[in-house]
Amino acid sequence: MTAASTIQTIMYNYSGNVMNAGTLYFKTPQGIKKVVITLGRGRSRVE
Repeated sequence: MTAASTIQTIMYNYSGNVMNAGTLYFKTPQGIKKVVITLGRGRSRVE
């Protein structure tokens, strides 16, 4: 994870919903990957 990430930990409640939204950035051999965690229903997307 890089320093640009807005969260360090993803937490889910008992029903599977995300408790804190934010963005995680990962450094990979193919470049920087961005994972956006949105509130509600535990969804995320990779950009």
